[in-house]
Amino acid sequence: MKVTQTLRKEEMQRLAALCPSARAAAVELIARCNARGLHLRVGETYRPQEEQAARVAKGQSATLRSWHFLRRALHLYPLYGEGNRIADVTGKRKDLYAILHEEAKAQGFKAAGGTTDWWRVLKGKHGPFVDQAHFEWREGMTYAQARAAMQAVA
Repeated sequence: MKVTQTLRKEEMQRLAALCPSARAAAVELIARCNARGLHLRVGETYRPQEEQAARVAKGQSATLRSWHFLRRALHLYPLYGEGNRIADVTGKRKDLYAILHEEAKAQGFKAAGGTTDWWRVLKGKHGPFVDQAHFEWREGMTYAQARAAMQAVA
């Protein structure tokens, strides 16, 4: 399967920041969604520990153990509107997220917390939130195993 949409330079750079297996899986997921007529915006991928700590402090994340730090997580947003120019960062287009989540689940991606429930409410410092655009490529590993694998390569 092939990615049919044109990814912007910064999206390609974000994908390049993922570990090789997560990058390959992300490209495959984008291609699978493209085959169903859905175009995606690639959001955040790699996130340093300092930035993760700042997000937890602001209530934008629920954990310091981020798969973004391990280069195994990314945010994907469905595009809609004329020319697919609008990225749904709020989860308004549940119909488009349904396609994305279905393909992600079939491919083996996980939602935050290692589940396949992308609409699960998470507990943040400043109240509950949903992270429907977050995808983790775990390959059956625990966080500790994935961290050890990352350190072995570094």
